[in-house]
Amino acid sequence: TDGPLPGGGAATLTTSMVAVVLVGACHGRPDLYSVRSILREGLIGAGSVAVAMRALLTQPDVSPARLVRLLEPDASLLPVLWPVLVESIRHAAGLDGAVPRWLNRVLDIALLYAPLLREAGCRGMIPAADAAWPGLAVLAQRPGRSAATTKAAALLAALVPA
Repeated sequence: TDGPLPGGGAATLTTSMVAVVLVGACHGRPDLYSVRSILREGLIGAGSVAVAMRALLTQPDVSPARLVRLLEPDASLLPVLWPVLVESIRHAAGLDGAVPRWLNRVLDIALLYAPLLREAGCRGMIPAADAAWPGLAVLAQRPGRSAATTKAAALLAALVPA
């Protein structure tokens, strides 16, 4: 589903091209203005981001912590980039051993926008399967205490409708 939040627009780039744009935002100090411009023009939809993220997260050089920089100034790209958060959490929950180093930054940004993400989920602007934040409860219930576990528990509490 592309554009689940208002302003998401229909995707006109292929999933492979979306992956290239996202990888570009991961490496070095990319021209984030250009990436933001592509995202704002409606050339990329949330559905394409979700598919691309599933493939990119298997690559060791891809850091979702770098991707979420695109969301830091404001929430205007959230309609397109919410799958970066959801897919990163889902992926991290499925890994054995220690959580990836990038997870804390992803959880920080998700916590920052938790009220918006919760409302989008309640209104059906994020598909129900994704609005359930697959893997988040697994991360929140991991044995031992860590910053990621604490943040995952806080995010889970912030996203669960009262």
